[in-house]
Amino acid sequence: MTTISNQRAENIARNINAFDTAYQYGDDMRNVRFFSNLYKKLNKILSTLSNEDKMVIAELCEADQAKYFGLKKEEKTVQVEQTKINNMKTSTSFRKTVMLRAYHIMATTGKEWSVCLKKAWLLFRLNKEMHNGEITFFFEKKDGSLRKAVGTLKMDKIDYEFKTDNQPIVTTFTYFDVEANFFRSFKIENFMMIEPVRSPEVKTNAVLKKTPAKLIRMRRLHLKSA
Repeated sequence: MTTISNQRAENIARNINAFDTAYQYGDDMRNVRFFSNLYKKLNKILSTLSNEDKMVIAELCEADQAKYFGLKKEEKTVQVEQTKINNMKTSTSFRKTVMLRAYHIMATTGKEWSVCLKKAWLLFRLNKEMHNGEITFFFEKKDGSLRKAVGTLKMDKIDYEFKTDNQPIVTTFTYFDVEANFFRSFKIENFMMIEPVRSPEVKTNAVLKKTPAKLIRMRRLHLKSA
């Protein structure tokens, strides 16, 4: 008999889907410890559930992730997944990457989950926008100083053939530095922000704020009379 609530099943499935099944092969020991502890915690939770509850969770998990945790899906569901897997691959991949990044940032910085998840989605946006053109952004360097960089991943800007739109490693962000004219990377937990695009009106207001008060009043009068 099923006793697990939909919300709890979704929470467990979300953690399973975001789990890095290859964590043991990584070089970052903090990352290894984090996923090792998460693996033990998830297995402990699953051991308290009935087979019916596990099946509910399995239906919400990706096939490979469910198999890793010993969860079995109904045969019919597995067959349906196989027919849809090619169409769903991209969507599943980027969502998993976002979750893995959020977990890594939380493990390395100790910040709240909501903060880490927000930064992970910003990194996804950065990667997506770089494939469309040049983007200015900021990240913290190893010495603690702030670096402003202009990067891109657009094909016509780089003499390099990408096999995928995904980043090669989850824990680092690789980009082509437009100013330096070669590839660079930074740790995702050191990412700060994307420089906001300023419209002409915003730029004008910024200039006015930096201008002496008397000149500001003269410009405002001129704008009103125009």
